[in-house]
Amino acid sequence: MSSSSTSPSGIQLSLSDAELWKKFYPGTEMVLTSTKPRKMFPNLEYNIKGLDPDTLYSVLIYMERCDKLKYHFKKGKWEEAANSDPILQIDQKQHKDGGQTGDHWMKQSISFDHIRLTNNESLKGDQMILMQSMHLYQPVVVIKRLTDEMEEEFRLEMTRFYTVTAYQCEEQIKLKKELNKFASGFRAEGGHNRKKKDLKRGKRGLPIVPYGIQRLRPLLDFR
Repeated sequence: MSSSSTSPSGIQLSLSDAELWKKFYPGTEMVLTSTKPRKMFPNLEYNIKGLDPDTLYSVLIYMERCDKLKYHFKKGKWEEAANSDPILQIDQKQHKDGGQTGDHWMKQSISFDHIRLTNNESLKGDQMILMQSMHLYQPVVVIKRLTDEMEEEFRLEMTRFYTVTAYQCEEQIKLKKELNKFASGFRAEGGHNRKKKDLKRGKRGLPIVPYGIQRLRPLLDFR
């Protein structure tokens, strides 16, 4: 599995948090929702080397289907399913910094934490990426030199992930709870884990019961 890549022109792209991604790989799962699109966790954050410091570049990202297959999680592992959805058109999203010099891109990590994933075709915007559930995706980073529109693409295998509407693997759930600080509601001190005697009561005196685990799983990526 790769956490860095070098282009023919000598530009190098690497994951700034490769050790975190390594904990989830190769069964990384990302939740898709139709109402409130989610940020990714782990986040896509990169370091770039080899750019000309004074030349203008833009950095873009898109999600590429790895194959024409659809998957399901069965007996503790991902397996190919019978039917697949048509592959969607590539939708590149430019980094929010826009066009900047090579020096700008190389002096700090480049984060795509503003990107949101959804399976709702009606949601539009520079932050939204439309995806299909139960497929395997590869994030692709595009570095474009603005002086002549030359582009180079980078694919880091370690960042591949399966799209789901509810987490499938218990180990993935455990990692999300332990490592994502925004998943506090699922830790021991979180509200979702309170004992029944500590539950608040509604207007009619009925206890507000936490959702079942299948309803909770998508919430782990709230930010």
